[in-house]
Amino acid sequence: MNKKCSLISLRLETDLVKKIEEASRLEDIEKSVIYRQAIKKGLKEILKELAIKLYVEEELTISGAANLSDMYIGDFMELLAKRGIKNEIPDEYMIMADKNAEKLFKNISKLSSPKKKIKLNNDL
Repeated sequence: MNKKCSLISLRLETDLVKKIEEASRLEDIEKSVIYRQAIKKGLKEILKELAIKLYVEEELTISGAANLSDMYIGDFMELLAKRGIKNEIPDEYMIMADKNAEKLFKNISKLSSPKKKIKLNNDL
């Protein structure tokens, strides 16, 4: 897979460069791979923290924050819970989600029987 790339230059502390060289040697992969992996992982964490901050400050909705952090909404809600941050999804939405899940599971269980036919409707 060819991705469009940009060439950049940056200054890094000598001890960080030495650690990257050591990781490169131990993993037997190019240093540039280690640099890219480190940037991707670091950016992912930075975006999670930013999403949490903007959600708490009510600058983003829960879905917007999950999207920014490149997470599923449920996973983002779990992250908030682990941090002790209350999610602001109204109880009626949670009740509605539970009811829809029950309907969905009932329909799926009907699919396992080859003789039964189900009619899917749009009221989910």
